[in-house]
Amino acid sequence: MTERNKFDASEATMQDSTTQTMMEIDLVNKGSGVTYAKVPVVGGNTMGQLLDAYAQDLGIRRDAAKLVFVNKRTGVESCDENETVEGMGLMNGDVLTISDDGGVA
Repeated sequence: MTERNKFDASEATMQDSTTQTMMEIDLVNKGSGVTYAKVPVVGGNTMGQLLDAYAQDLGIRRDAAKLVFVNKRTGVESCDENETVEGMGLMNGDVLTISDDGGVA
């Protein structure tokens, strides 16, 4: 499955996803530094959808007791898997770090 096609299934489940602007962000496992670059997303995609599609590639423990998502550019942080790309303030080219141990530096 290609990088572009990997997230299509989750994206297709988003209500009104066809009317939202596509952008690309980088996902980074904060603990290991593993990066998945240029992930196509729309504002309505949730952190949970990103995890469902990319946790294994990033080495993120999907079943971790606490997950922390941080917009590296703005410092906006959330532990809510229902938080959206838009809610995190992510823009094209931004980096979203994900920690599966709840540790925040």
